[in-house]
Amino acid sequence: MKPRIDFQKDVPAGARQALFGLEKYVHGCGLEQSLLHLVKTRASQVNGCAYCIDMHTKDARGWRDRAAAVRAERLARDAVFHASARPSSGPRR
Repeated sequence: MKPRIDFQKDVPAGARQALFGLEKYVHGCGLEQSLLHLVKTRASQVNGCAYCIDMHTKDARGWRDRAAAVRAERLARDAVFHASARPSSGPRR
């Protein structure tokens, strides 16, 4: 299968460094891996990326403590919403 983009060629070096820096911080911030997958899933939904939604949903499926998961999903959803909300776009729910 042909890659959608050549990450090294098509993404500017500064953008790659920013993405890698964010990923490093996120993995060291103390959140559970399962919650990080939920955050990434929600960010993919906000961005409208079907490929990423599929990938992160599969990663998140391993976490099945439903009571904790529901609360964590809400927190992840709200965190991503507030981090990505644009002032002119209005509420997205």
